[in-house]
Amino acid sequence: MEENCGGVYFVPAFQGLYAPHWDSNATGIILGFTQFSRKSHLIRATVESIAFQANDILSLMRSDSNGIKIDGVMSYNNALVQSLADITGQLFVRPNICDTISLGAAMMAGYQMGIWDIRTEPNS
Repeated sequence: MEENCGGVYFVPAFQGLYAPHWDSNATGIILGFTQFSRKSHLIRATVESIAFQANDILSLMRSDSNGIKIDGVMSYNNALVQSLADITGQLFVRPNICDTISLGAAMMAGYQMGIWDIRTEPNS
């Protein structure tokens, strides 16, 4: 992946800006293309735009001294996580298993089929 976006910027608001701005009339834009722009610049600009959008939401949150815990398939993308860290000035911590949505769905399916019991009992 490119180390920079080569002056290309992407604002992904093709169906409006969502949290925390909530402007359904906003429109997306890609700008900064020149004759020297490459596909990799647009890809990098897109990854950075995700980080900027996440920063808008994260700026409303506080992290503890151990950093902000993230997961999900996109957290596997090192460029995205580094962009988030650079933009927010925060430490981001990934678990060993980042795709916890799939893990949770598998656990619930196994529980419903009686394969295992995932309920936690309080210690007495």
